[in-house]
Order: sequence, then C-alpha cells, then structure tokens
Amino acid sequence: MPLGNQKTVEVRKMQTQYDLTKAQYRQFAPWYDAFAAPALKVRCRNQAVSLLGLRVGDVVVDAACGTGGSFPLIEEAIGPTGYLIGVEVTPEMLRKA
Repeated sequence: MPLGNQKTVEVRKMQTQYDLTKAQYRQFAPWYDAFAAPALKVRCRNQAVSLLGLRVGDVVVDAACGTGGSFPLIEEAIGPTGYLIGVEVTPEMLRKA
C-alpha cells in the first residue's frame, strides 16, 4: 500500500474512534456528575489542580473539560483576574459546565 493511502486509512480510523468516543460521552453526559464526578473529585481533582501551580491572574484552558467539575478549584486558584476557558467536543457535557 502506498504511504499516502496508509495515512488516509489511519486518519479514517482516528476519525471513527473520535466519533465513537464522542457518542459515548454524549450518552454519558446526563448522569456524569452523579456517578463519575464525585469519585474523580475525591481521588484526583484537588491534587491535579494543585500540581498545576496556578497563580492569581493565570489563564487556564481546560481541554476536555466535561461538565466543568474542575472549574471551582481552578477559579479559586486563579481568582477574579484570571481566565478559565473550557473546551469540550460533546455539547451535552459542555452545557452542564
């Protein structure tokens, strides 16, 4: 298979995986906060945000922000002069953020 065709096949596989993942998170959105979010907050969120070393006035891009579960911790760290930008490919998750 020529290299160009191989790359096309790989891109299609990646797009298919992206579409499948997005569909799963769209279905997951309505109950994400009730089931997944509390466990994540207890186990990971505080530690993850503290490891960022955020300061008042920082700008933060939360990629794959989901329902915004880390937003309160980030907002507390960056204060009123900071900016928080949430990026999420799943509209259902972002609406809850």
